[in-house]
Amino acid sequence: SEFVALTNSDLARYFFDESPFLGWKRFEDWSNKPLGVDSEYFFDERIKIFTPNHNRDDAKNLIDGLNEIRSILSVPNHSVRLVGLSGVGKTRFAQALFDNRIGDKNKSLDPKIVWYCDYGNSPDPLPEHFIERLIEEDKKAIVIVDNCGQDLHSRITKLIKNAGKISLLTIEYDVRFDSPQNTDVYKLECTTIEILEKVLKRDFPYIEDINRTKIAEFSGGNYRLALAIATNIDKSDNLAVLTDEQLFSRLFYQQGVIDQELF
Repeated sequence: SEFVALTNSDLARYFFDESPFLGWKRFEDWSNKPLGVDSEYFFDERIKIFTPNHNRDDAKNLIDGLNEIRSILSVPNHSVRLVGLSGVGKTRFAQALFDNRIGDKNKSLDPKIVWYCDYGNSPDPLPEHFIERLIEEDKKAIVIVDNCGQDLHSRITKLIKNAGKISLLTIEYDVRFDSPQNTDVYKLECTTIEILEKVLKRDFPYIEDINRTKIAEFSGGNYRLALAIATNIDKSDNLAVLTDEQLFSRLFYQQGVIDQELF
């Protein structure tokens, strides 16, 4: 595929002439969908992304916001922070920044220079040390740190301000409106129910249309909630007859039985 960059081993040798690093990834399906980077990115004009001041009157449609973030990250020493509720598709949005099939092809970011890690998976080296090494080697890179708290964001933003060839994107479940210094902050809203139905149809083709619609409506455009329900229903289930309370309990099913401790 034209969207697949070098292997992890190749990239590690290119940058540092040593073995791959734990938890650091090349351009790939960071959101762990089974279809990989070639899978279609579903969107429509109603999905909004809020600009740095989070003014609702200044919201952009998803593609305009995507192209704007691309322009910022294409300039070294710049930092962007992408926030929003868990399950709205922030990681998948970050992946789309490097996909030239989406938005302005001329603004698409180079997948060969990106490094991604999920901080929740304890990457080694830590982002600070990884970026310091990039600076020492004078390498051009776009670094993405997922599940990145505000304190870590501030530390690594300071590092890249004098790095010369590095730009930074951090992603976090963070709905606070305070903005870190020297950072453009964007907030992604939930997807639409119609888009969520398309995603469910792709990822769970065995689910009946009536059940897909019920899941999408109940989830309010949040894929993580929809996924929790979709993975715990059988082909014979008819969700249309369930109340919202009964459907809510499906979020806590483990191997077909509700987990009382989780509930």
